[in-house]
Amino acid sequence: MKTALLVVDLQRIFLDHQKEALRVPETCAAINEVSRLYRASQQTVIHIKDIQRQTAENHAIMGFVSDIDVAPGDGLVEKLAHNAFWATPLHNMLQQAGVDFVVISGFAAENCVLATYFGALENGYKTAILQKGVTSRNPAAVQELYRDRHLVSLPVLEAMLS
Repeated sequence: MKTALLVVDLQRIFLDHQKEALRVPETCAAINEVSRLYRASQQTVIHIKDIQRQTAENHAIMGFVSDIDVAPGDGLVEKLAHNAFWATPLHNMLQQAGVDFVVISGFAAENCVLATYFGALENGYKTAILQKGVTSRNPAAVQELYRDRHLVSLPVLEAMLS
């Protein structure tokens, strides 16, 4: 099985001013652990970057939070909509990599993470949310996402990829 980890919108502009309140270090630690597993297993890791509000003045804070590990071989997709599949090369990138299962993580549970989850399903991928790998300004939204959508944990991914 070929699988991809999508890391959605873990950007300074959204998270730097509230990292502790949103448990960003813990969320990133979970994502980083899965990213290491994926890289070691020659699986795909893609970081999604929202550029809707990017200007020359705020370019620096549009980058990823310092807590998230971005490796040289990771993919990057810039998006202008909540759904990372909408008008981006993401679907083509996943097809070229032979991906059939997508794990989604990042910010924010009720917006871009959920929209990308539905986008993955609409494009025919088996899809799950990474347990402990999502944050939001609304903690209830994270719990609802975990309750209402397919969820996968690190031990399960380790078993799948071993």
